[in-house]
Amino acid sequence: MATARASARAKKAIATHLDAIVIGSGPAGQRAAEYLAQKGKKAAVVNPMAEVGSLKLALSTGAALPFFTFREAVLYLSGQRQTAFESEPDGPQRRISREAILHRIESVAKWSTESAMARMHAAGVAVVHGVARFVGPHMLRVSDTIMHRPITMTADAFIIATGSHTVNDPNIPFDGRHIIPCDRMLQYLTHRIPRRPIIIGATVQGVEYASTLASLPNVQPTVVESNPDVLPQMDDGMRRRLFERMRQKGVAFKIGARALDVDVVQSTGEVHVALSTGETVVGDVAVFAQSKSGNTDNLNLEAAMGSPDGIDSRGFIKVNRDMQTMAPHIYAVGNVISQTGVSYLSGYQSLEAARHILGEPVPQRSLDDELIPITINSIPQVSRVGPTQQALTRQQRPFVTGYAHHTELAIGQMLQRPGFMKLLIDPDTKRVLSVHTLGSAANESIHIGQAVVAFQGTADYLVTNIWNYPSFAEAYRVAALDALSKCPT
Repeated sequence: MATARASARAKKAIATHLDAIVIGSGPAGQRAAEYLAQKGKKAAVVNPMAEVGSLKLALSTGAALPFFTFREAVLYLSGQRQTAFESEPDGPQRRISREAILHRIESVAKWSTESAMARMHAAGVAVVHGVARFVGPHMLRVSDTIMHRPITMTADAFIIATGSHTVNDPNIPFDGRHIIPCDRMLQYLTHRIPRRPIIIGATVQGVEYASTLASLPNVQPTVVESNPDVLPQMDDGMRRRLFERMRQKGVAFKIGARALDVDVVQSTGEVHVALSTGETVVGDVAVFAQSKSGNTDNLNLEAAMGSPDGIDSRGFIKVNRDMQTMAPHIYAVGNVISQTGVSYLSGYQSLEAARHILGEPVPQRSLDDELIPITINSIPQVSRVGPTQQALTRQQRPFVTGYAHHTELAIGQMLQRPGFMKLLIDPDTKRVLSVHTLGSAANESIHIGQAVVAFQGTADYLVTNIWNYPSFAEAYRVAALDALSKCPT
């Protein structure tokens, strides 16, 4: 019944001129379409995938949610989500299997897709399954993947939310089995769990996969990175702590070494990666985690914008503060406009675009770049808000540091989950300049720091505030006390 109603709505959308069409059905596209429809606008989403909630769909898009589910499944099945008491020898034992991990990814993907479809249905958004291509400033040609015929759609405004993908070097012989791009790692897991994966490129995605795979039994990843300045968006001290934790789990790092050649030994299935240092790394799969490119190749944007200048050399769309492209009626949001990989910004961007289409006042975002929380979803997680220590040093801004270890907290002792927090504060005003945290729920606790930094809170506030006991949030008080002890009296 729901499918029939959705099909009828899609046919109606095709037959009429719409107020707005969203190209791409990820969270950013869905949010924009729902908002426009709730405001009384005729809106449609063009979704390239005909399959809904399938494992194949979840693993083929390179989207963030399947990876996060993979990470959480590994944490749960490996027992790292258990307390110290539950993980005692007499406690419950869980078997880690490829099937169990994939089942969890599929179930979450199905839930995510079905709930999104239900929300769009409730809002009155039409969903058209097909691949969109501009044939004019206000016209799309859609290769329908259900009715298997091209259809034409027109609208006053468009929002592009097609995301990005890993750039495949044409000189690398990708074969899908021994040599793969990073965003196909989950597809690889449908066949086998690698024991000696070689991650080439210590990008955020590469580090996330390396640390998660290392949490599986008998998996020993190697990370190869030619640039010695790894993860420059993170504080140097926190990066060192993260890499030390990863080394303890069996991850080997080859920093400053460049991969010169990749060779597959057909008789054994081994992958040999020759490095610029003269060393050869041997593994069972080479995973390239390198630069990203916007998913714009098939959109024919020049037909809509009248010029190729609206896209940069990497395929990312150029936009202004209101998310408008060089064609004012076409907007772009999410990873198709950025190489940062901060996917959670896309929700805010999509609402800004939708409000601008409606002519509503668009509130100035209260967060500048320093106040956007940055998280690496490695195991353990690392998060920060505010400038790094190296940035403050370059700017010659005075600061003192305050530290807190989870072992100093009651909750840390109870759960036996190591972690760490670092505060940087102004020694004169005691204002909190930045917060850096590593360990359990780092991506959750960082939002306390985000509010404190945004509202120019002080270390004194963190000391006198009432914190739940026991909680990881108590680390703010411990770190603030440590920082204040180093300030001039």
